[in-house]
Amino acid sequence: MTSMTDPVNHYLRAKAFVLDAGYAGEYLWQVRQKGRAVTETEFLREYSWVVLGCGFRETVVRRVFPFVSMAYFDFVSASVIVDHAAECIRLASACFGNRKKLQAIVHGASLVASVGIAELWEQLTKDRRALLNLPFIGGVTAAHLLKNLGADVAKNDRHLAKLSVELGFSDASTLCAFISTRTGEPVSAVDIVLWRHCTLTAYV
Repeated sequence: MTSMTDPVNHYLRAKAFVLDAGYAGEYLWQVRQKGRAVTETEFLREYSWVVLGCGFRETVVRRVFPFVSMAYFDFVSASVIVDHAAECIRLASACFGNRKKLQAIVHGASLVASVGIAELWEQLTKDRRALLNLPFIGGVTAAHLLKNLGADVAKNDRHLAKLSVELGFSDASTLCAFISTRTGEPVSAVDIVLWRHCTLTAYV
């Protein structure tokens, strides 16, 4: 582990490791998310990904997600999902048995259908606490969802929470913000690099 007085050097080494390991696309994807408009499909897809991922490893979600996505009409329309909720849940449960999570996806679709994605996204970016009204969304998962949708935030998951303390910071937000100001890279990109590095090096 890098000395806790040198978080920027740790980040630069982690970034080189992650890119060399074949995750340049993941890093570039995160950089491109910052500040862009969010579509209905993107919100529903990313919300569903975060919901399914609660308590599960990324590899598990990655394996089942294509089938779940198909069951929910590939998230092309919130109103279509709401209108066919029972069918969506029944089909998705063939590969993913947690019905509460499958019902949560319908709940998210219902919110989008009733409010509209433009107004909903404006509300969420002004006050991220509004996300806590969604099932399976807490402090860490709210940051995860916002980050995937383009907000420049970091998520304080178990990997980054431990790393932050070891590098002398209270949490992932302060660590990633510190590195961001010194490298010019988005907070969210710093987050994804450090998180991926932790997973690749079996750091928990």
